Amino acid sequence: MFVVLPHINHNDRAQLDAMIAGSAHRPFQYRILVPRMAALLAPIIPQPTGSMQSALDAILASFGGASGPSIGILLIQIFSMVITVIYTARLGQALGLGRHSIITAAALPVIVLIFFTIILRYVYIYDLPQMALFTVALYAILKNRRAVYLVLLAAATLNKETALILIIISAWWLLRLDRSRRAWLFVAAQMAIYGLLRLALVLAYQDNPGGLVEWHIWEHLHYVGLYYHNVLIIISAALILRRWQSKPLFLRGALLIGLAVLLPLFLVWGYPTEIRAFMEIVPVWLLLM
Repeated sequence: MFVVLPHINHNDRAQLDAMIAGSAHRPFQYRILVPRMAALLAPIIPQPTGSMQSALDAILASFGGASGPSIGILLIQIFSMVITVIYTARLGQALGLGRHSIITAAALPVIVLIFFTIILRYVYIYDLPQMALFTVALYAILKNRRAVYLVLLAAATLNKETALILIIISAWWLLRLDRSRRAWLFVAAQMAIYGLLRLALVLAYQDNPGGLVEWHIWEHLHYVGLYYHNVLIIISAALILRRWQSKPLFLRGALLIGLAVLLPLFLVWGYPTEIRAFMEIVPVWLLLM
């Protein structure tokens, strides 16, 4: 369902074969984590036969790639959704949300599917993995598991450039109570990991077609009156702002930081109607409702 209905990765500049080969357009080629993982999984994944092969062919065709890597992509999508559900519940419970966190986690796959099939133009193979990495990383920040968090930050950076949000959230949460030299060094280490990985990606694919970003700012002017976007924003804002001060500070800060970074990026570089640009903070958004 997560693959067939939203036509995942239906963009001729971001086809799976090209991303694995390193020849896709920038900025899509910079998001290498999932294609590389799929390529590594391909030799160890049993190839389907008979009716199973026929059933999968239609699904796998949407990736524009060979069946081996594409099956790996399918497994990564499923695993990412499961991990997001588990850690949405754990994050909410760690913040004292109790049953609400369980209900939110259980509803998450349905809500994401609605996003993917009704609201979004198309989605990409790195969207669900980035949501999973963000959710687990937020849990690691909350629990002060720094080594685990740094690994997750590196993975998220290789998956999508919006991993920068994690650094801002981590710095805010850590430095509000601890301004020691060690705390500042930890923030600096995060910035170094992000900066070095991004620089390596930019240099490695500098000759690929495309650019560092894609500009879509003027296209948004044609969609300002899109009713279902406006209705969604109004309803969501009303539910989130209800008893705002009583909700966990960590979630409030994470949401505000995420919106402060993602909204300008969406308006300048994102496609109109492409709410998938906010996928990273969907679990936080739902926990606050």
